[in-house]
Amino acid sequence: MAIKISCGKGAENLSDYDKNLINGLTEEYRKKIERHFENVNLFEIRVKCLSKEGNVKRYNIDARVIVPGFNFSASADERS
Repeated sequence: MAIKISCGKGAENLSDYDKNLINGLTEEYRKKIERHFENVNLFEIRVKCLSKEGNVKRYNIDARVIVPGFNFSASADERS
């Protein structure tokens, strides 16, 4: 299974803690996905840091899983 983690716009605002958290969650969900699908072609996570206001960061996360015959995608963001 190919795993891609990319940090787009605002990547410079991601701390080491943020990067470790993303890697840990990606690994956790990779295991769950592999339990349900035998031939996963791609598991991709894209993280964008939208803004940093004081100590508050806002993120946009896009996930995509490609298996033979199906493409799954999900998106979430934090906006006020």
